[in-house]
Amino acid sequence: MAYAGDPDVIDPDPEGKRVFLQGNTWLDHCVEADEFLIRALELIESSDACAADASRDAVLSGLERVRAGVTKRPHETLVKVANGGSVAWARQCADADAAIESALDLFERAPASFRDRPAVVAVAEGLHRVRGVVTRVAPRTTARIPGAEAASPPAKVARTERARETDAPDPKLPHLTLKYLDTKGLAEPARLALTVGRIPFEDVRVSYEDVARLRAAGELPFGQVPVLEVRDAEGSAPTPFGQSSAILRFVGRLANLYPSDPGDLRQLRVDAVEELLADARRAFVPLWYRNALPRSPTDGSAPEATALDDARVAAATRLVNDTYLPARAAQVERLLESTAGLPGGEAARDAGPYVCGDEVTVADLSLYVFFEGVTDAGGGYCPGVDATDAVERCPRLKRLLDAVANRPDVEAWNASVRERRETAKKAATTSG
Repeated sequence: MAYAGDPDVIDPDPEGKRVFLQGNTWLDHCVEADEFLIRALELIESSDACAADASRDAVLSGLERVRAGVTKRPHETLVKVANGGSVAWARQCADADAAIESALDLFERAPASFRDRPAVVAVAEGLHRVRGVVTRVAPRTTARIPGAEAASPPAKVARTERARETDAPDPKLPHLTLKYLDTKGLAEPARLALTVGRIPFEDVRVSYEDVARLRAAGELPFGQVPVLEVRDAEGSAPTPFGQSSAILRFVGRLANLYPSDPGDLRQLRVDAVEELLADARRAFVPLWYRNALPRSPTDGSAPEATALDDARVAAATRLVNDTYLPARAAQVERLLESTAGLPGGEAARDAGPYVCGDEVTVADLSLYVFFEGVTDAGGGYCPGVDATDAVERCPRLKRLLDAVANRPDVEAWNASVRERRETAKKAATTSG
């Protein structure tokens, strides 16, 4: 089957490609992305602040090419995805990414009085989402694209986001199996990091009975989950590794979601967030286990000698809601307001919504998982706990959480988890 818009493009497997893109989800995102592009074009065309920029006409032309080549006719785009090895399509995706980058740079160069307007901020965030849509269909290759260098302006800084968009999975990557309960908890940041970084992994959900069996068999290094089983590319026996923070840093480096250059102070920003969240979770121990101590590292039981009565659990819940969580949210807000560890100072901080500006890291994923679980957005992380009001008082934190939640790859992951649970629920109902 051929398309009139691209008569030389034949679709060998359209349905298979749609499965990869989670059915119609990508099509919906593509329609939304096209609306963002229209808003961006209208804003740039009508703004005096943009008219004074020498690159304005080139930016307008570039965004029009993104619409024509990707978002305006999403079904034709799916056909091109099926032929992802095409050099022409690879060049088109590289050009689209460069055009979006140029538009974001145009906004960045504009006066602050224009750049900080809510409408401009919304359009800039929309362009980041357009980039996510392009990322999902771009060829996954490290091959140099002929002519791409001439089409793309030199980047101001190396961007980890772009590295993930163009790099193919390394065939030497180990085979990873992540085992945890069928809940978000301590494993969800690592699951999201692997998903965002396009690192293949096996997501195994276990029951408490499974945990007890694995513990008795010596397959849990520290007697608890999550556990990451690593097997090299040659197929060796899997080696289990424990501790959620160690797992997250490891997969974060694999996924290019953790600053890894020696002396990069952004490591301190990322690690500070992770340690703060670890401190915040410790306050949940009395609420989770109705105990002053966590579960025993030997058999997983809650020690009877330190059990708490209802009055003490209620008092702990009030303190967590009224003092601990608001303080932690405010501390994150202050970090996001600071430029500590960011090369480029305020410009780097304001380039994007994340802990490290425009580059998403494991810290952003951890913040999203934690605060989604203690606000109206998700809930259920800890019964009786609600930090919704605390987050509303922290605009930078809220912007970060929204940015992560609205990433197409995160949305697709959440949708796939919901679908899997619904399928399992229906199957259980039918068998019952």
